[in-house]
Amino acid sequence: MKSKQDKVYAYSFNWSQQPYPWNIVYGATHASDISFMFGTFDRPSLFSCGYSTANKPGREALSNAMINSVKSFIRTGDPNNSTLGTTWEKWSPTAGGPKKLIFDADQTTTKISMSSN
Repeated sequence: MKSKQDKVYAYSFNWSQQPYPWNIVYGATHASDISFMFGTFDRPSLFSCGYSTANKPGREALSNAMINSVKSFIRTGDPNNSTLGTTWEKWSPTAGGPKKLIFDADQTTTKISMSSN
């Protein structure tokens, strides 16, 4: 496959800043990243209960970074952009090499980083 596609980018969505009790009930669940990828917080969804005034600054900043990554990837084949605050390295099969970008945020700020596992 490397001869066909040598740049594979992976991510993990770890955001769990929903108001109590949803932050412990749901956390970062399957498909909860979709509203972030498309910036559709104003549309009713299963996860709407997790969007609050308190988590809006961090949530929208994280969404902005995710949207910009998709835009960049579509335009150039590389998801890196200034809103990430780090370099999104391509996935590596080497032990200890880069594996995935962690998309996360607290109530006010993005917490985006690379992971080697």
